[in-house]
Amino acid sequence: MIVILIDHLNIYPSIFQYITGRGQMWVTAAEGFFFISGAMVGLIRGSQYLKDKDIFPIAKKLLNRSWKLYLYYVFFTILSVLIALLLIKFNLGTLKTEEVMTAKGISRTFWNIVQLSAGYGYVNFLKYYAIYMILSIPLLWLLKNKMWYLIIGLAVVSWFEPRLAIFNFDNLFFYWFSYFALGTLFGFYYDKIKSIFLKKSGLVQQSTSWLSIGVLFLVFGINWYINFFDVKKSTNMIGFLKSFSHYQWKLTDFTETWLYNNRTGVMRLAIFLLIAPGLFFIFKKLESIIKRRLDWIIGEFGRNSLRTFIVGGISVLLFKFWAVDITFIYNSLVSVLYLYLVLKIINISWIKKFISN
Repeated sequence: MIVILIDHLNIYPSIFQYITGRGQMWVTAAEGFFFISGAMVGLIRGSQYLKDKDIFPIAKKLLNRSWKLYLYYVFFTILSVLIALLLIKFNLGTLKTEEVMTAKGISRTFWNIVQLSAGYGYVNFLKYYAIYMILSIPLLWLLKNKMWYLIIGLAVVSWFEPRLAIFNFDNLFFYWFSYFALGTLFGFYYDKIKSIFLKKSGLVQQSTSWLSIGVLFLVFGINWYINFFDVKKSTNMIGFLKSFSHYQWKLTDFTETWLYNNRTGVMRLAIFLLIAPGLFFIFKKLESIIKRRLDWIIGEFGRNSLRTFIVGGISVLLFKFWAVDITFIYNSLVSVLYLYLVLKIINISWIKKFISN
């Protein structure tokens, strides 16, 4: 969640670029967030479904969740538009009216938001979750009936469908759904996967975890080299660290087509699946340290992810008009201030009541 917030703020260079990759890596926190969201549905609602053996109570909860997310999406996206228009009116920042609303006026913009056909700001992402909560119902039914292979098929088709057909629809619904569907599959079978893994010998467990972590660092290293490495400026440690401040876009033709292309590069999903196990094992190895030392922020953001996402998405609009890229230290301090304010705001009592998780 911290990586998502910092990427949304997008003020670089800063100390956080060594954690976030400046939001320009082959896989970002957004992909992981959609996958984890699906995993939580598969793990929590899936286990309830297995106990109850009736889809209707689970469907009711998921539909209620979907409606709640939709209302949050509409309210806070419209609020984002209004804040942006106020900033434009008073010449604060560099926003332009055409970036915020359609040429047909504000009423049409609001109507498009209600129809899920337009949006502005990062809270706009909630529209995807509102739809995916509904789609979770047939996904769980398929998994309950051991048709997991259809989930994989749906994820693959969803990933490639926008490349094969043209719909008057936001194609990112399809791309993000691939991560969400595979996350639901993983969450549903998590306990079974964990049970099988723990039955393996200690050597196999350690080899698997360290191999996965090794693959993660290898992919990250290659990604960093292509994106940031500058031989002339990276001859020492200081130069190495400074190289993160200059996005090189080397091997542009390959990376743009296959790994970027507005998050829809053909190989992005494969890269995510390749490094996801490494991320999982790193978290498991550091879990006790995180709980002891960093629970006050990482745990707080994680337990209140919806509230954090909304508060962060609204707050970033107010930061954007004055928090311009200046120096490494200044940007780092602004980023810390932003995280601190989000942490404080999500714990305000009336905010907790208004935005429940």
